[in-house]
Amino acid sequence: MDTFPSFENFLATTSVQIPLFSFLANLLLTALLAAVLGRVYIRFGHSLSNRRLFARNFILLAMTVMLIITIVKSSLALSLGLVGALSIVR
Repeated sequence: MDTFPSFENFLATTSVQIPLFSFLANLLLTALLAAVLGRVYIRFGHSLSNRRLFARNFILLAMTVMLIITIVKSSLALSLGLVGALSIVR
């Protein structure tokens, strides 16, 4: 039975190199789309609170989520750990 080595390879955390240009381009695109989303929310949102102050958080939130997804997408163990941690927080 050679099932355990394949299972270990399945859960192995390997180092993945992320190209700097690709990462910065994705970060810039994320910030741009979050800014557009913020403008749409300010214009069309039906919130009773201050929409401008809330929309300012969209860029930081979107860039943080993009960073976490970039880190986690290369490792199954990290992604399962993140799902577990988020389910506990929920």
